[in-house]
Amino acid sequence: MTIEELQAIFPLATADTWHTHVNGGGWVQNSASVDDTAYVGPNAQVSGNALVSGDAWVSGNALVSGDAWVSGSARVRE
Repeated sequence: MTIEELQAIFPLATADTWHTHVNGGGWVQNSASVDDTAYVGPNAQVSGNALVSGDAWVSGNALVSGDAWVSGSARVRE
């Protein structure tokens, strides 16, 4: 997903407020926390104060947002 595609979902998103995750290349808002061991797929997003930790996966077009926690071996996919 490009920054332009991300902005279609989050109009205020910029390269200064979001980054791609090292494991999977999905977009993570700087206010969220994602462990390097977790996976965020190329079309997935993690935003707000969400936490993705351990070996958790966020894939497909999934969005983890708000104060959500995804941990351990959990899988989130849309």
